Amino acid sequence: MEIKREARTTDEIKVKLNDCRTLYNKIALLEGLTGRDLDIVAKKFVYTQLVELYLSKGMYDKAAKAMRGKAGLNTLYRELVEDYVKAGEYYIKAGRIQEGDDMFNRALAEASGEQVARIKMTMKNVLFATAKEFEAKKRTSAAIPFYDKVLRLSSLTPIEKTEVKGKLMGIYKSFGMFRELKLLEGI
Repeated sequence: MEIKREARTTDEIKVKLNDCRTLYNKIALLEGLTGRDLDIVAKKFVYTQLVELYLSKGMYDKAAKAMRGKAGLNTLYRELVEDYVKAGEYYIKAGRIQEGDDMFNRALAEASGEQVARIKMTMKNVLFATAKEFEAKKRTSAAIPFYDKVLRLSSLTPIEKTEVKGKLMGIYKSFGMFRELKLLEGI
């Protein structure tokens, strides 16, 4: 009789993952391992694999949570900042602006001077790209909070601010949101 031992090292986890036939079985295995007492290298591997599997299915919310878990295991500030930025990106792509903002703020709190500008630029680009993606899918009402958040960023150039205001004005007019339009004209 063979006694099955729980996977505890990265190599054992890789073998177990290869035995899984479906993507969802792999996800279930890895999710179960996140709560186990594993060494840091194995746990980082588990979170990294989870992020990849979630992203392959477009599950940005879960990918962000897994990336946030991985960030908590980092000992190097550079990796910590990178993981928080990635978690912020995934939260924003999932439509959870506040959580994404929180992750970017955590990254900014841990960042060195040269990283701050890059992080702010990344946040602006992700918000702007997500808003444009919603517009391309004809979901302009879903794009409003993203454009609104971009408009309130301090790192926005005057040209970008004019562009975002123009987009928001067009959306507000098309939806008959005249109160918001007047408020926007005051900015």
